[in-house]
Amino acid sequence: MNATRRLPACLGLVVLTACTTLDVGNLNSPNLEDFVNNPSRSQVMSVASGLLIGTRAGIEAQNGYVSLLGILGRESYNFDPADPRFVTEMLVGPLDGGSPAFGGNLWANPYRNIRNANLELAALTKVPLVTDAEKEAIRGFTATIQARDYLQVINTREWPPSPHRSPGAPWSALPTQGLRC
Repeated sequence: MNATRRLPACLGLVVLTACTTLDVGNLNSPNLEDFVNNPSRSQVMSVASGLLIGTRAGIEAQNGYVSLLGILGRESYNFDPADPRFVTEMLVGPLDGGSPAFGGNLWANPYRNIRNANLELAALTKVPLVTDAEKEAIRGFTATIQARDYLQVINTREWPPSPHRSPGAPWSALPTQGLRC
C-alpha cells in the first residue's frame, strides 16, 4: 500500500524537476556564426563533404535538372496529366521565370552550394590543425564545386542572350536559317 502511494509522489517529483524547456538546437547543422568565427577541423571537413552532396541536390527529381534538360532537348517527356507545364511550358513556351517547372527551380540549389563554398573558403583561413597542403586541396575542391554549380546555372539559361529572340518569345520563333553553332 505504501509503494502505491509513494510511486505517484516520486513520479510527480521527477516531472516537476525535469527539463524546464524543450527547445533543442539543430544538432545536424552547426551554428553559422560559430563556423565563420571559430571553425574547427571537423566542421571544415564536414562542409567540404556537404558541398559534394549539394551538387547532387535536385538532379533526379521529377522537375530536376536531368528531367527538364531532357525535355528541352526532346530526349525525354514527362506526361503528367496533373501538371501539364512539362508539355505546355517546356515544349510550346514561353518559359515562365517564376515557375517551378523550369524558371525558378534550378537556381536555389546551385546558389546555396556556392554560398556554402564561399563560407568554406572564408573559414579555411581561420581553422587550426589543417596543413597548408590540405588547405590548398580544399581550396581546389571548393573552386571546382563552385565552377560546376555556376555551369549548371549557365546551362539552364540562355547565355549570352540571343539577338534573334526577344525576351518572352517562344523558342520556336527562332530563325533556323543562317545560325551557326
